[in-house]
Amino acid sequence: MDLEVLITQLETPLKATIHALKSFHGTSILNAAPALENFPKELLIYSKIFCVNEHEASIMSGANVVVITLGESGAVYGQKDSEEFIHIPVSRKVEKVVDTTGAGDAFIGSLAYFLVKYPNSSLTNLIGAACEVASHSVQKPGTQSSFPSAKDLNLDDIAKKTYKFHLL
Repeated sequence: MDLEVLITQLETPLKATIHALKSFHGTSILNAAPALENFPKELLIYSKIFCVNEHEASIMSGANVVVITLGESGAVYGQKDSEEFIHIPVSRKVEKVVDTTGAGDAFIGSLAYFLVKYPNSSLTNLIGAACEVASHSVQKPGTQSSFPSAKDLNLDDIAKKTYKFHLL
């Protein structure tokens, strides 16, 4: 059976988003953008993965797995029943950043892709792979036009790498 992934965010009506999360039985990702100071806790309860940037994280918290994107510093994640946080730095420094708009979307989209395609891989490696895809996206202007294609990257190679990480 294939793994199904639902990506939600906070630009749609919250009632509809909560309903979608409640009724979905696969892996759900809540991309908490734009950040809301007061939001229904149900969003966190029904999300398997909660993904935010530093600013959004300072406003919101909670969920089973929390992923915080850190731009050029990679990402950090923690799981609900663990006191450890794991930092995954970017695998290579980007020499020339052109436009960071859409990097979070590139990260979320590739993380969802990697979760579906490599369900037995560690979350650490999948987040590392998503960081690598996002690193490629900042080297071109725009949002969707900056996203690397399968022709630009060998996604299988990226997903099968072993990414360095540090326990925090």
